[in-house]
Amino acid sequence: MMAKADGRYRRSVVNSNLEKPTSIAVDPEHGLMFWTDAGNNPKIETSWMDGTRRRVIVSTNIASPEAITIDYAMGHTIYWVDSKLETIEMMDHDGQNRHVVAKGSALKKPVGVDIFESNMFWINRRDGSVYQQDKFGRGKCLFNEKEDK
Repeated sequence: MMAKADGRYRRSVVNSNLEKPTSIAVDPEHGLMFWTDAGNNPKIETSWMDGTRRRVIVSTNIASPEAITIDYAMGHTIYWVDSKLETIEMMDHDGQNRHVVAKGSALKKPVGVDIFESNMFWINRRDGSVYQQDKFGRGKCLFNEKEDK
């Protein structure tokens, strides 16, 4: 959906072939949007911001994509989390150069992700803690486990 701030001119941009859309990220500089769909056929799609030129860019080795974000400082790199596979992955905006940045039970079912400068932050489903690590997956994972009590 898109609309003016007051709700006028509301219209759907993409409303077909969606099962369980979970997250969206927009790249106004390139005129693109990206979204995750965690339905029976999980995938990541992209289109122009008006919904045209829609295409799937990830449909293999993906189970439950929950969140997606764009790292504008690094050539508009796309990051996303898969809560079922317990991975955080990155790729170019066209789906190329895909690779896993972090994986395993230490991620604790990630459901949100964001990038700021050289840091990657994610939220887990288990207790809502915020975790931080180098955006390339290097170094130790730091976390704030709500005072870990």
